[in-house]
Amino acid sequence: MLTLDATTKTFEIVLAGAVAANQLPVTVNYTDITTTTCAGGCSDAATNSTTPVTIVAAPGASTQRHVETITVHNADTASVTFTISLNNNSTLRTMFKIVLGALENFLYERGKGWGVFDSNGGLVTGVNVSDTAYAVTWDGVTAIAPSKNAVYDKLHFLDLYSLRLIQNLKLAVNASVNKLDIFTRSGGAAPDASNIISVAIPDGNGSVFRTRAATYLSGTSQFIMADAANYWSKGSLDGEIKTAYVYAIWDANGGIVWALGGYSGFTRVPVVRGDFVGSTAISASGITFTAAGIGTGLVIGDRVIVSGATDPLSNGVKNVTAQASGAINLAPGGGGDETSTLTISSRVSDDFFLLEASSTYTPVATDYCVCVGKIRYEYDTGDAPDHTIQATVLDAPQIMWNPKSDYGRQENLATTVTSESEITEASRVSLVVKQSGYYDCFGAAQGQGEDTLVQIKGMIKVGSATYANAVYKAGVQQFVLGTNVTMNVALSAIGVYLNAGDTVHLGVYVDAGGSTRQIWGDSEGAPYLGCTHIAFRKTD
Repeated sequence: MLTLDATTKTFEIVLAGAVAANQLPVTVNYTDITTTTCAGGCSDAATNSTTPVTIVAAPGASTQRHVETITVHNADTASVTFTISLNNNSTLRTMFKIVLGALENFLYERGKGWGVFDSNGGLVTGVNVSDTAYAVTWDGVTAIAPSKNAVYDKLHFLDLYSLRLIQNLKLAVNASVNKLDIFTRSGGAAPDASNIISVAIPDGNGSVFRTRAATYLSGTSQFIMADAANYWSKGSLDGEIKTAYVYAIWDANGGIVWALGGYSGFTRVPVVRGDFVGSTAISASGITFTAAGIGTGLVIGDRVIVSGATDPLSNGVKNVTAQASGAINLAPGGGGDETSTLTISSRVSDDFFLLEASSTYTPVATDYCVCVGKIRYEYDTGDAPDHTIQATVLDAPQIMWNPKSDYGRQENLATTVTSESEITEASRVSLVVKQSGYYDCFGAAQGQGEDTLVQIKGMIKVGSATYANAVYKAGVQQFVLGTNVTMNVALSAIGVYLNAGDTVHLGVYVDAGGSTRQIWGDSEGAPYLGCTHIAFRKTD
């Protein structure tokens, strides 16, 4: 409460300098109290630049003047600094000093104290509060707090789902629906110096915020899914919607590279092997491209698609193994396909990364990466273009940081195995895992024996690419008496820890009293598709 209790006391106002255009109007409401009366009063005044002006006069004798309200309106066109003081018989005591912006209002109210209101009537909680929008980078100001409005705008702008681990990233489906643009939310285009994308990328000791503010290594911030490209061997089917994931790679030379992968869960960059056209030498230890300018090699466990081949190498999706039949690696110890039109592409491999268009980045296995988004797409070779990235409702691109791995695969026996004698135990179908972790592995086998006692065994072994050296994990067998007996065994899921590069084998053995034995593969057609298969699913 403000009170004047002597005839020598007044309240006055003075400005720190001359006004730009208009003096500030002041109004006061007060109550005079004596031992017998109580009467209200009102006064008004206007400032006079640097000359003090009395805004509450001294009370009469034996009277207390209680100030109820004081208002000061800055009617000037610029900010002003004013001081309200108690004048006690010419001795000045400063009570309040403030900078008031143009059209802002100062209010004292008995029982509530002092306050400042902006030009819209909103209460400003202090002169150290700013409504200025957040800058792109830290401005070093520590004495001014953001307003509620500024905080709200910033929080609304950030991707709160990712807890600020991804900032200012927008995934936009291009008008050409086989293209995905990496844009900023603030600019609606590729990142630049004023519109920066920030991502927390692991470095082995936690996560470090990395930024992309321009073109890097010639990358265009756009993915282009090429026609006739069966990425990650997920197949072509009208109406089937598949999933792919956007990754941010931190190049050791100091920049973010965008990549598109078939599965979530990768934290180190797979060594991306691009398309190859030309002649190649093939041996049991792997394939080394010999054509000038290729310089990268495939290893056992990769999946590739081959075309333009001649005997003894056949076309189609292949697993790179040391097996002689149907594998890219021919007979152990040598052999080679010198077909000059041979085309090999690793885009069907589980760990293939499709780099942003025009990028000159060379993948390095020690570079770190993190998943930052998910897209859904249809691959139908009957469409034009073949790939359609989905843009609506639940299938629209999503921003997400390092989601749980969804990695899993099933591999079917492609061709029925037929023998007039015992089909010995061997790896009939195998898969190589590309991520380390805990897996459920399961499988099934189906076959036939023509005569007498028919026996089938199914086994899961893991680890070495060589079946004999792999570790036995589970098995099941069936015996049946009869003629032309169909048999099947199912191997329930078993949990096992696997390292990237480990092989999961389905071993199968079939015998009968005589005549033909078979292990059925997809070559039998429906309803036998997938009747013999091995599969895994990462669970951690």
